Amino acid sequence: SLKQKFPRKNEFFSLLYSGTYGDKEGLIVLFKAVSKFVRVSDNTKLVLTGNCPDKIKQQAFEEFGSFEHIVFTGRLEEDQYYDTLFCSDILLMTRNASDFASAGFPYKLGEYLASGNPVICTKVSDVELYLKDKESAYLIAPDNCDELFEAIVYIYNNRKEAINVGLKGREIALKYFNPEINSKIFHTLLLNC
Repeated sequence: SLKQKFPRKNEFFSLLYSGTYGDKEGLIVLFKAVSKFVRVSDNTKLVLTGNCPDKIKQQAFEEFGSFEHIVFTGRLEEDQYYDTLFCSDILLMTRNASDFASAGFPYKLGEYLASGNPVICTKVSDVELYLKDKESAYLIAPDNCDELFEAIVYIYNNRKEAINVGLKGREIALKYFNPEINSKIFHTLLLNC
């Protein structure tokens, strides 16, 4: 049941999006899914970090009908950003189905995974080479509001499992997205060219 109570790091169930606010992020789908979820779980807030443009704020308002369930943090100092990241219940890494979204690897994904919190990530680019659904993250199709909503509900109702998935995601981040390890690999490649 969605009414289950879990220990929280915040006084509300928090879903965090951090990143750019461009078209490739699929934010309309994110807003639709989260606004649907807050109608089921009223103690939920969508936390948007960074400098959210007025146009995006207006789109969020149109989907939610108010700003009651949205927290705009603005740009955070590094320590505040990481505190916000670590205190979030679910981290949202959405992308749309555009060629642009599929051509590059989501930069924030490594940070998200390193937090050890559950991450919902769109299956774009090479994401599925590193992550497995319900093992190291929760993977959804691009532009799919229903899958995003269902993933949020699943995590909310399976919190203990989600914590383990988040920890497995952290292991993946430390193995594959670690700058120290990657710079040594790159250095070795350069030496052998």
